[in-house]
Amino acid sequence: MDSETYEELKESIKAKGILSPIIVTKTDKGLVLVDGLHRVRAAKEIGLETVPCIIREGDIGDILIDNLITARQKGTTNPADEALVIKALIDQYKYDYATITKIVGLSKDTIKKYYKIAQLPEEVLNALRWKRIGVQCAYYLTFLLPDREKILQVLEWAIRFGYTAEQCEAAVYQVMQPQPPPRPENVAEPTTYINPETGEPSKVYPRCPICGEEIRGEAVYIWLHPQCQKILLDTIAEAERAYEAQAAAKAPEAPEAPGAPEATPPAPGPESLRMEVPKRRKWWE
Repeated sequence: MDSETYEELKESIKAKGILSPIIVTKTDKGLVLVDGLHRVRAAKEIGLETVPCIIREGDIGDILIDNLITARQKGTTNPADEALVIKALIDQYKYDYATITKIVGLSKDTIKKYYKIAQLPEEVLNALRWKRIGVQCAYYLTFLLPDREKILQVLEWAIRFGYTAEQCEAAVYQVMQPQPPPRPENVAEPTTYINPETGEPSKVYPRCPICGEEIRGEAVYIWLHPQCQKILLDTIAEAERAYEAQAAAKAPEAPEAPGAPEATPPAPGPESLRMEVPKRRKWWE
């Protein structure tokens, strides 16, 4: 909570008191505050001797669960902190995935993902905590565990270049197994490439097999038998060569005599629009 919002909270408590009770859990070691830290602090500064509270029975595991649920309901969750809570519940308090899923409402896959994220170095958790990388990017970094050096290398790239989740995934795989840049003719869809030396991302676009241009917009997909595709490309290539040969063999027209009426070109018809394409034998013949 920033200082301005905190001062507004204090003024509100001065004027109307604490309307929403704080929540504490009674354990064998005493009362533990679950929700309401800022309200308690403001009440002390104002001089209030008591505050309304709800007391629950439980242990530290229950407190962690309550904190997790309360933060999610208030919309103040932080994925790095959630991951650490989930790891503590599993490792220290022996909760299983199914139990956490049932209590918290997260899917089993999400619980597993957060558990792996909690195993990352503190530098990664801090970057996630301060929103310098996203949850999915942090998850891809878990593929590099336990290699701390490689994890921090990709993290540095991700922050420097503002990686998307797709770029972070590509960087992780590039670090795991470096690859040269893909050739446009060998990619079927736009592909992210990460420079293994600098971490700089780039995009490699496929090329149209007919015109050879990069396909940067929406591509049109058709299904062709491989032999039919070869016949199509060969036919187009022969047609282009025939057209070029026809244009080269065509003699330049003689200049018109002065004062001669301008000739009207014939209306285009089937004959004038037809291009002779060599007949190809079908692959099944």
